[in-house]
Amino acid sequence: GIGDWNDRYQRSGFLYNAIDCNDAHYSRNDEWYPSWADKLENHFDTILDEYLAHVGIGKEKTNGNGELGLPTHWPQVGSGEHRDSGHDDHRVVNMDSGGDWREQVLFGSGATGDAALNVAPKTKALIRKYVPDAVALAESGGGEVIFSVLAPKTKISPHCASTNVRLTAHVGLVVPKDASDVIADKNGDERPKCGIRVGDQWHTWQRGKTLVFDDSFDHEVINDTNEVRAVLLLRYW
Repeated sequence: GIGDWNDRYQRSGFLYNAIDCNDAHYSRNDEWYPSWADKLENHFDTILDEYLAHVGIGKEKTNGNGELGLPTHWPQVGSGEHRDSGHDDHRVVNMDSGGDWREQVLFGSGATGDAALNVAPKTKALIRKYVPDAVALAESGGGEVIFSVLAPKTKISPHCASTNVRLTAHVGLVVPKDASDVIADKNGDERPKCGIRVGDQWHTWQRGKTLVFDDSFDHEVINDTNEVRAVLLLRYW
């Protein structure tokens, strides 16, 4: 049923305690790690090619190390100009100090109109085939599937999603070459230069690999590198 918070890091507005999967992060060998992850990863080149084509830069220019510009022709996350949900998301981004977070919606609010409908057709077909739950959740208004791009020197402040009835997956597309370099924050605690903290653990992305977490747990994202970070983001249940 619905109850009190079970973890100091999990502070969603709606917490459904009957859900058995209650970890902040899921590794490949965990029971709740999705079986479709391998299937999407097997088509990584197709997904990356479509992402890069939509950004407007050919794969040959990336050198596999994230040396790409920010797609400023894409909407800013939380701008409210392209979808009905997530209007407050911009509040967690350090835009006042140069941070920027861009997205292209594949499924969910904002994935309408001729321009959006023509984006990444092969990637959309793969997601419809292998992750129909993500499509259903997005089309019912409970989530989204997007290309998500974080600019260099961008910080997304700690926050919790509104509910624990879904999980989030990131498929790494473009990862800064020094993302895993360890640095100390202002408190002296070590963390990667570009990574995501979920609960009390930091994680980094890998090109072509899927990172899975529960965004009802307190999480933050930091890109302290000079390169963009791009992922295919899916909410699913």
